[in-house]
Amino acid sequence: MARVADDRFETFCGRPGAAGRVEAYGHNIIHMLVGGLMSSTRTAALDPVFWLHHCNVDRVWATWHQKNGDNAY
Repeated sequence: MARVADDRFETFCGRPGAAGRVEAYGHNIIHMLVGGLMSSTRTAALDPVFWLHHCNVDRVWATWHQKNGDNAY
């Protein structure tokens, strides 16, 4: 978490055509690792883990934003 919080915006969130660290590793890979309903965009929201996972993604974003401030992007 500490390393992610130190990333620049482009590294953290990404840019057109390239996922950032939080999207690629903190978000997408979790869907694949959990598997089952979580591994498909059509069914992921049916899995209760989906909601916990997305709350965590929001927490990571809030932590990054708090550390980097309003002018970070």
